Amino acid sequence: MHHRGPKLVRSVALAALTLGLLASCSGGSSDGGSKGATTSAAPDGSTTAAGSSSNGDGGEFSLLSYNVAGLPQEISKEHPEVNIPKISPLLEPYDVVLTQEDFDWWKPGGLAAGTDFVHYHERLRADVTHEFRTEQHPGPEAVGIDIEADRPNMELGDGLGVLSRLPLGEVTRVPWTECYGEYTEGASDCL
Repeated sequence: MHHRGPKLVRSVALAALTLGLLASCSGGSSDGGSKGATTSAAPDGSTTAAGSSSNGDGGEFSLLSYNVAGLPQEISKEHPEVNIPKISPLLEPYDVVLTQEDFDWWKPGGLAAGTDFVHYHERLRADVTHEFRTEQHPGPEAVGIDIEADRPNMELGDGLGVLSRLPLGEVTRVPWTECYGEYTEGASDCL
């Protein structure tokens, strides 16, 4: 059986989150006559969503989905120690930013402990003023994973984050049922 890569799975998850955000921002009327949200891509790669309804609700917001290449510099070819601080101010103009490889949980005492990697998340968010943000990943135990028994090779969290000027609903983290990826036994994509 062929398994899809983690990037595809993450892209699908982010697309679902984006559609949820768009649906919650589009206006509706009690007579069912609301117009759906529309999206358009700008030359800079951002997406603008617009929705309106007969009761005047609606509006526009800018959305950016960004893989910030936040893997540890020891294994990354993207130079995150240099690039993540450069990315931070570029996120500011967007109303909603969905980030991937924005790791904010790592195994205590694991491979990342004691490396510069543990500061990437705070550097990524250093120059943004978005009021609403996802909380730090609560770790495997909070999502029902016994790391020692079930996934002893797991080193990192899911790497997904949201920065928003619009209020966020409750965030539910759902772990993968299987592990994929290139790290030992797929541990790099286990949460």
